[in-house]
Amino acid sequence: MSTKRLISFEPPSFIQRLNTFKLLLIVLLANLILSSVFAILRQKYGYSMDPKMLNFDSVLEEFIVVVVVAPVFETVVFQYFMITLMLFLAQRFFKRDLAAFAIILPAICFGFSHTYNNLYVLNTFLAALMINYFYILVKSRNQNAFILTVILHALYNFSVFGLKQMA
Repeated sequence: MSTKRLISFEPPSFIQRLNTFKLLLIVLLANLILSSVFAILRQKYGYSMDPKMLNFDSVLEEFIVVVVVAPVFETVVFQYFMITLMLFLAQRFFKRDLAAFAIILPAICFGFSHTYNNLYVLNTFLAALMINYFYILVKSRNQNAFILTVILHALYNFSVFGLKQMA
């Protein structure tokens, strides 16, 4: 099933003019800014991360899981599988493209898969909206959306991992 056939949305012209590398950097930067805002909110309102939910035996184990395994696994589930399925179902049952449906529903699922606290669920939902939009846009350009989304996700996780290690 070709995702290109199922997507016929027109992104704003300023986004269309961006090459994929610049788009990746913008989405990465936007997600890092979003996470910084939510980190401030979590600290201000006393939302802490449940330490039992992310318990690693070593920094190397954390790096492998967070920077390598999670981006691949989550891209398979939340972008490749869910977005493709949502686009297919929208075409099959509604006889039209519903890119918004394919962006929002997987983002909700992604947010609820990160239940460290309520603000983190909201943070990851909003981040997933951007990542899902990136995935669909790159796919509509007939580029390797899977690999580019894994790279985007890995770069984001690497940035957060690095900041955590410096703290």
